[in-house]
Amino acid sequence: VSIDIGSIQTRLMGGTRGTVISEPSIIATDTKQEKVVAVGDEAARLVLRMPDMWRPLTPLKDGFIVDYRVMHTMLNYFLNKV
Repeated sequence: VSIDIGSIQTRLMGGTRGTVISEPSIIATDTKQEKVVAVGDEAARLVLRMPDMWRPLTPLKDGFIVDYRVMHTMLNYFLNKV
């Protein structure tokens, strides 16, 4: 599996099918319960549609990991898709 994690997009390629994933580097959490509700494309849609209900979290800033918990959650989600 090849992984390219960027501040804006994360790309993965690999697996037996040569799957390619390119999705936003973002997760969305419920603003009241702080529970992860979506990752990648779905997270971006939720945050844009209802910004008061969902809080966007990104693992990178200026090319450095600033939130390891968010990075772990996001990578697990993407790796399971490949």
